[in-house]
This record gives sequence, structure tokens and C-alpha cells, in this order.
Amino acid sequence: RRLLRAKVPPRPNIKAPEDVVPVMAEFAGLDHERFYCLPMDSRGGLIGQPVAISMGDVDGTDAGPRAFYRHALRLGAVKAVAVHNHPSGDPGPSPADKIVTRKLAQSGRLVEITLEDHVIVAAGGVHYSMRRNCPDLFG
Repeated sequence: RRLLRAKVPPRPNIKAPEDVVPVMAEFAGLDHERFYCLPMDSRGGLIGQPVAISMGDVDGTDAGPRAFYRHALRLGAVKAVAVHNHPSGDPGPSPADKIVTRKLAQSGRLVEITLEDHVIVAAGGVHYSMRRNCPDLFG
């Protein structure tokens, strides 16, 4: 009965890159790059909290598919969004960001978890969506 009466906060739905920004707001302005996995259910609901995959330096972080999808698989995700921050404040992607996106999209198909997007966030709510701006990386 207590479980039925308990008010469980609704899962944030991630339908667009703009939905990622409030979820990742506290991480956007960090002074080092960090890479996160947002594991989601079939309706785009976030499962749990964003999962930190790696922490890097001021200008990069390593984000391999093995570590990224390990967490998504463990949580039963069917979709995921990759997110990392740019401490510089410029959310524009580097060539390495594009390479990682392509690898994650390809690997996701193998484990049957759709990479919905790779969003780069920076302080002040600025962001960059790889899906929106570089859709060829997901094909």
C-alpha cells in the first residue's frame, strides 16, 4: 500500500536535444570533460540518473562503446543518448566527437540499443545535437 501511495517522480522524457539540457544542467559547466549515458525506455523515459562513463581533461575524454553500452544494457535500456560537456563554453563538435558518435551508433545497432543522439552541452544551456546537425553519423 505504501508503494502505491508513494509519489514517484515522473521520468524525464527525452524527445529532443532541448530535453537533455535541463537533465544535464548541473554537469554542463564542469571544468573537465565528462561523458554520460542517458539510458531510456522505449518511450524515451530516462531510466534512473545519467550514468558517468568517463572523466577527461579540459579538452577531451575517452568514451568507448563497451563502457557506454554496459550501463545501458544493465539498466534494460532500449535507447540511449550520449552526452558530454565542453568546458570551453563552445558546444561545437571536434573531429574526435564525430568519430565517437559514429562508433556508438554502429555499436548500438549490434546490441539493439538505438543511439538517439549525442548532445554536447556547455554552461548557460547552449548545446549541439549531432543527430540534428550531422545525421550521416547515425546511418
